[in-house]
Amino acid sequence: MVHFASLIILNIFLILLLKKVDALQYPSVRQTGVNQCPNPNNNACAFVDCENSGTCIEDPTTIDCFKCQCTPGYTGRICETQIPILPIKCNLVCENGGTCIGNGAGYLCKCAAGWSGTYCQIKEISSVCSSNPCKHGGTCVPIGISYSCFCGTASIYTGKNCDSTTPMTTDECPLNCAPGHCIFSGNAQKPYACLWNGVMRPTDGTTG
Repeated sequence: MVHFASLIILNIFLILLLKKVDALQYPSVRQTGVNQCPNPNNNACAFVDCENSGTCIEDPTTIDCFKCQCTPGYTGRICETQIPILPIKCNLVCENGGTCIGNGAGYLCKCAAGWSGTYCQIKEISSVCSSNPCKHGGTCVPIGISYSCFCGTASIYTGKNCDSTTPMTTDECPLNCAPGHCIFSGNAQKPYACLWNGVMRPTDGTTG
């Protein structure tokens, strides 16, 4: 009697094993209706490994008696197929040569060298003076996202980039430099000076 019972258990095990092999070998088999599982109490998940961290759930409404609940990004009968990440259309306006890039997770601006920020709108301080904008020996000093050129105390050059010898107008310079002309001194506290015949004069405009 015990031997006969063992044979029955062995036959049931073989049937379940063959069903697992058959289900995995023929992926075209799908849910076709209600109560399609031939053996609803066969503990089907004991014989199934859902891939990519999927979770097996016994389901008597499927021909295989189970279904795999897949993690995000995967699909398929046993979660064997990765869902491709499709590019999305960028809707950012990237400035200063930046390029909008994106994927299924979002989009951003890839900035050109020397620029940063969400829209590449911020000029990096370290690169403000990298192009050496100050001419004729002027010194470039970063100021926020811009710069200032100190042309030197004895320089005859003036202007934003030390590239001009044109005297400043009265509106630009508060000093009375006649008969000389006003220049940038290179001194942050006293930024203007008078130059006359190549000689720097005191910043009050006198010659004494």
